[in-house]
Amino acid sequence: MIMEFTGLVRNTIEPMISQLGFMLLSETPRALEYASPFVRLRFSFNQRENSLNFFLGPVSGDLILFDDDILEEGFESSGHLDQVAVEVFLQTLLSFYENEGRELMRGSDEEMQRLLDYQEERSAGYTARLREAQR
Repeated sequence: MIMEFTGLVRNTIEPMISQLGFMLLSETPRALEYASPFVRLRFSFNQRENSLNFFLGPVSGDLILFDDDILEEGFESSGHLDQVAVEVFLQTLLSFYENEGRELMRGSDEEMQRLLDYQEERSAGYTARLREAQR
């Protein structure tokens, strides 16, 4: 699965994102990282959890783990990234890049801020629920 994952990302995703100015920054047996002048992407395979992960963020900031909730609530996308086959995972990302995430992938400051705000709100909600559970 490891070699298959990185190979599939390189063959499926890389041609599309290279057209947007993304270049490969690093490659390990379980992860690929790309950057454009504005956006950084990381694709990884967690062997212990047998999970596929996609992270996106500003080129000089923290990366945000994308999941079904971010796609649905943050971008009104119906795609799925959680617990799916690698082919479905990659097709969901391609569709996202071409549709709901198009401006984000092109480096839109407004779309990046929307993503960062969504993540901040989600983190604050999670923290509040933990505090409430500890009472």
